[in-house]
Amino acid sequence: MNSIIHHILEEGEELKAPPSIIYVAANSASVKINHLSHVQTLDEGNAYWLKNNSILTPSNKYLKIYVIQMNDTKQEEINFTSSDPCVICPILDQLLVLQKSKSFVDRCQFQVKLWELIGRMTKPQPLDDIDHTISYIDCNTHQHFTVQELADKARMTPVSFARAFKKKTGVPPKEFVLDKKIKKAKELIFQNKEMNIKDVALHIGIQDEFYFSRLFKKREGISPSLYIKKVHDLKNI
Repeated sequence: MNSIIHHILEEGEELKAPPSIIYVAANSASVKINHLSHVQTLDEGNAYWLKNNSILTPSNKYLKIYVIQMNDTKQEEINFTSSDPCVICPILDQLLVLQKSKSFVDRCQFQVKLWELIGRMTKPQPLDDIDHTISYIDCNTHQHFTVQELADKARMTPVSFARAFKKKTGVPPKEFVLDKKIKKAKELIFQNKEMNIKDVALHIGIQDEFYFSRLFKKREGISPSLYIKKVHDLKNI
């Protein structure tokens, strides 16, 4: 039966991978086929069909991958398209849960959803450059963005990007990024009881906790300290 394994490798670690589909969820990897000297780079957001036993190592400090082992090891060459980890990883995580189930229905669902996912990863995705930029912002709320950097990702000039971005989202890029950061901050506060204001600010890429407090109050109408207290009071009811 087909199966999925999730791996997180630290710098210096190696993984001997059997013939399988490798999906790179975070960072990049170097892969070497056992009997060959050629080294291939596997990039984040891409899937690869490795036909032979291979050795994978992180190219950076760590590597997050999913290994999809297929029964059909004689599968012909598969051409995968780049797929956003924010979209693909939740599906793979759901599949990991389904494959552990002893339910016949769940096992059937696992096989169906796995083949649907592989079909999705081999089909060109209808996302335009603005959509890709929005997905990138969603996945990286811990980073600081400038309009120039976002425009470069969308392969546009800053002026054209800002105009197209506002037309699609209804708000300028800077406002959109700040909205996402505050939304993430609220999620962190709700999920982590021990987190203080400084830690929350750092997790969303804001170094100055006082600036974060002003920004939070301006957008939510309440200071983060009062919001934290409000959340904790609700949880204690």
